[in-house]
Amino acid sequence: MIRLLAGLLFLAFWSCTSQKTLPASSSPLPTTADRSFFNDYWSGDLRFNDYHLPLGFDIEEDRIRFDNPVQGGNKVVADSSFFEEGMLTVHLDHLRFIMDPLSDTSLQVTLFENDDERAFVLWRNKTISEPDRPQHPAPTDVYQSQVVTFANSEAEITLEGTLTIREKRPDVLAILLTGSGPQDRDETIFQHRPFAVIADVLTKRGLGVLRFDDRGTGKSEGAHNFASSFDFATDAAAAYEFLAGQYPDSRIGLIGHSEGAIIAQIADSIVGGAAFHIYLAGPGVDIIDLMVEQNALVFGALLSKEGMETYVSGLRGLFELIISDEELSERQTELNEKAKALYNSLPEEDAKKIAPSDMVYAMSLSQLMYLKWWPYFLSYKPSKYLAQIKAPILALNGEKDIQVPPRNLEAISRYAHQSEVAAFTLEETNHLFQRCHTCKISEYGMLTETFSPYALDAIVTWLAANEFIEDQ
Repeated sequence: MIRLLAGLLFLAFWSCTSQKTLPASSSPLPTTADRSFFNDYWSGDLRFNDYHLPLGFDIEEDRIRFDNPVQGGNKVVADSSFFEEGMLTVHLDHLRFIMDPLSDTSLQVTLFENDDERAFVLWRNKTISEPDRPQHPAPTDVYQSQVVTFANSEAEITLEGTLTIREKRPDVLAILLTGSGPQDRDETIFQHRPFAVIADVLTKRGLGVLRFDDRGTGKSEGAHNFASSFDFATDAAAAYEFLAGQYPDSRIGLIGHSEGAIIAQIADSIVGGAAFHIYLAGPGVDIIDLMVEQNALVFGALLSKEGMETYVSGLRGLFELIISDEELSERQTELNEKAKALYNSLPEEDAKKIAPSDMVYAMSLSQLMYLKWWPYFLSYKPSKYLAQIKAPILALNGEKDIQVPPRNLEAISRYAHQSEVAAFTLEETNHLFQRCHTCKISEYGMLTETFSPYALDAIVTWLAANEFIEDQ
């Protein structure tokens, strides 16, 4: 998925009707609970709406650590805590947890966030549970699944992936291309595995599907941190050539999620034309414009109107400086000064939501110039490659996507003028194509749905209409 400029934010919960859930106690309520009673590992599940959030607390005398694996927040140290009248209160950012012993092995916990509260139970010394992921594919004999390796000779690396095929020699195959950041072959994020779900559905319909670990990730060789989108496109081209060698009479298409659509666009120019393209939240506008808009959407609910306007207007200048032709040392000095100036021009409360200090903010931006990926990515213009594509394109976008907003669909249709483009917006759907409620990034892991059935149906219907799979 598209990378955010923002650092890791604590991922908030959302309001719901609070309901007390009391366990059937197998041991009596402790007659006296002193502070040492709480020293242990406690875990439980917070459930509401369509959410399932496994949580854990590692409580010691002098430190409490909080585990929130679904949202990527393990081992987070609590800000403060105090013990009073047999209950332990824990403060973590803007959250407050009040823990009241129910029995020797359980705690009733009330979570307060602003004006909302909800209750759940923690159990002593219990392994934190796995989140609900009902769409994860079950073992099947409908198709074959095999581990494959192929080489990118130009980069001198070997990549590993999974090839699923229903027919011994499929007429059509597809390569799944992940979004930004180091991704495994299933594009695992917040313990969702969207590419495994997509591959399962498409393979059952007769499409051969190859998904592979990004370079430097999983079982694939190479260094992810020293590669650009173009380098990843050469990996995609290597995957294409591998399949073409194995199945010389088959047609091969490209399916890219987020930055994976960029990779598909570039790879198409390398291999000489894929059979089809499917873009899942793929960029169509210039990336520098997209990144400014993305940050505005992500921070829009956090910053004041004044702070948001100031931040967005200044951010574009910082991005343009990162990709300018000035000498690196000159850019470094200027970026450091301008980043600090932007930070200090914000209302103090807004600035603290972006970074702890002007120095930290300036350093985080300065690091971008030393990474191969960022300057290439920020300067990327999809129009250049979309204009060359002649294969049919299906472009899907979530209506509530705040990382690659739906207006990118119009840009894809406009620039891919040699291609027949079908573009659709899916209602109430986020960047991962989950049907969502708040549709914020912090909700991704809390939702049990991995990939919207409506999005899967749209892909299958389009493939059938274009005779890449049989219509059923």
